[in-house]
Amino acid sequence: MAKFPNGILGNFHGVIGPITGCNWKTIFYGRSLPGPNKKPPTPPQKQQRTRFGFASSFLSPMSNLIKTSFREYATTMTEFNNAVSYTTKNAVSGSFPDFQIHYDRLLISRGSLPNADRPVAVVEGTRIHFSWKDNSGLGNARSTDKTMWVVYFPSGKNIGYNIGQSRRCDETETVDFIGRKNETVHTWLAFIAADGTTSCSVYTGELVLGATEPAIFGEAQQAIQQTAQPTVIDMKQELDFKVILQDPPAGNDFALQKGQGAAHEILQRQRAMAEKDLVFSFQLGIKTGKDGQPDFHGPLVQGPPGERFIYIGIGKFAGQAGGYERRLKIPLRGITWEMINKPDDTPGAGLQTIVPGKSSDGTPNCGTVKPFDGWKPIE
Repeated sequence: MAKFPNGILGNFHGVIGPITGCNWKTIFYGRSLPGPNKKPPTPPQKQQRTRFGFASSFLSPMSNLIKTSFREYATTMTEFNNAVSYTTKNAVSGSFPDFQIHYDRLLISRGSLPNADRPVAVVEGTRIHFSWKDNSGLGNARSTDKTMWVVYFPSGKNIGYNIGQSRRCDETETVDFIGRKNETVHTWLAFIAADGTTSCSVYTGELVLGATEPAIFGEAQQAIQQTAQPTVIDMKQELDFKVILQDPPAGNDFALQKGQGAAHEILQRQRAMAEKDLVFSFQLGIKTGKDGQPDFHGPLVQGPPGERFIYIGIGKFAGQAGGYERRLKIPLRGITWEMINKPDDTPGAGLQTIVPGKSSDGTPNCGTVKPFDGWKPIE
């Protein structure tokens, strides 16, 4: 059935015979109902489809960034499809299955805002220093335009990026990818205005993180000496955690809490048995906090930065009918990079803690764990 909200001569939604009325991004159009296509794709069609799929797969880690960086040109298609279309046409070469990305032709941002003058990226150990010349006043460029940089890691097919850390007039920004050694990366720099208008990105080159000697020269060295405290970035990773709940009172249910408030879920629900420990194993995402130490994220993580913790629900909070209504709060504090990483800076096996399952009166332990012996590497 089709509806005519503006009368018989207006736009319509729904199906009339073989025609469907559609609306996308305020564009009204009609299309025929799809029929079965039994023809196999021609070689050129197959080549183009696989080429498009290759570009889409490559850009997938940048999808959240692209929603902002390609917004200006996404008028008749999504931001991501616009980026894939541009990449397919301009930055992909070769034939299936040997496609190749040309990083110097790739845009990670596309728009009408002027980029800065002479953008440069140089490496010093695990730090990447971006520098440029302020060209405020050129076209619609303003001194308050914010930076938008991207660092791509081919080895893990993931990215680091940041929007808005520095202004066009600052002429420099430094980012530290701690713990990354001997990794080749590709870098880009772009700018974004207060109204969301973006510049076309500039490829600032291929670098090797963790080199023993800094690759710094010329004007870039002077800019680096004036750089403020670097932004510290650690690529997203996950770490295994194990909580051993020691001798909880028998007959009570315990479970991890996922999410917050009334809509939270319970995971790994277990019922305590006499003189038996309960073990909860899970993974948390790790990133570098503003203080340079590990910070944690994910659906199990509760609390603000610097005060992160996880909840173990007890009784009714673990889905048990007629049980206690309690939670056990296990802090994620005192965890350092030295505890997480092996001596070669690769992630270790994970961390574990042992916490008492009973309070002094023999009922389930609750509130913030006391005493709390902290976290130790999983043995």
